[in-house]
Amino acid sequence: MPLVRYRKVVILGYRCVGKTSLAHQFVEGEFSEGYDPTVENR
Repeated sequence: MPLVRYRKVVILGYRCVGKTSLAHQFVEGEFSEGYDPTVENR
């Protein structure tokens, strides 16, 4: 059975630079072409 490691990651940056997109691409392995604003931009 492989060893499972959990990590906490913090992504910092200015507004509207793609922090959520980078996190989504890393976790899900896909990049979204659309724009869905996060809480601060609504």
